[in-house]
Amino acid sequence: MTKIIFLFFITLFTNCKDTRYILENQKSSLDELFTESLICMTEGDSVCMDKLIMNRKEHNEMFWNHVGERFTSDPNLTPDLAYDSMSMEMRVLWRDFLKDFKGKKLKLLSVKCNSEKETYGPFKLVRGCNAKIENTENAEIIQLTRISNLIEYNGKFKIYNFKRD
Repeated sequence: MTKIIFLFFITLFTNCKDTRYILENQKSSLDELFTESLICMTEGDSVCMDKLIMNRKEHNEMFWNHVGERFTSDPNLTPDLAYDSMSMEMRVLWRDFLKDFKGKKLKLLSVKCNSEKETYGPFKLVRGCNAKIENTENAEIIQLTRISNLIEYNGKFKIYNFKRD
């Protein structure tokens, strides 16, 4: 009987999901996240894309608590400064996305993430993601590497940031 109770508690606590945080608009798979990203880019919809990206509150009040001190040696770098810096870079890259993809007919073929997930508390940072997409108007195959860094929380995904090729 003791063994059964022990196994019950082990199962209960190892299968529980972390519920401390609520990240809005997470996607249940990498394919879903990248497919929606392509829709946002081809439609030139920055509001749509913003919903897929970790927002200021999620970054500053949730993720930073687990990762901030490990990402920087600068003791003066606050979560706000880190988020603002990342956001400025992403706005520049968003213009590149629009130039490259707005108005095109794109189809996701595959997504691969080439690095090990880094664990920070209940979050996993997924780096090195690469989406293979097709421009269905001319059958051109494109490697999309700018949406490379993702956050996984409870098995669901959001974009952490864009990066330059």
